[in-house]
Amino acid sequence: MTTPNLNTDLDADVWRLEEIAAYLRLPSIKAAYPVVKRAGFPLSIVPGTRNRRWLGAEVKAFLELPEVRKEIVRLDVSKNEEPQIIHKHRKVHAA
Repeated sequence: MTTPNLNTDLDADVWRLEEIAAYLRLPSIKAAYPVVKRAGFPLSIVPGTRNRRWLGAEVKAFLELPEVRKEIVRLDVSKNEEPQIIHKHRKVHAA
């Protein structure tokens, strides 16, 4: 199980995925992806899809909504298991 980066600051004005995962006590940063894609999640202050940043106060306010908290509890059900990657074995033929 991967843990979020220890260099997080939950009191910072601007949050990264690391702070969101740490705030929600998610097992990994990847576990925060469905949260930030959820309808109504605050808009990123950095345009684009990489290295996004959000205002910490807006994120906290959103995550404290009762309907959002219920949904996040459902996401966190499998916190002991990291999603597994299925590798398909390719047959290698001798030349």
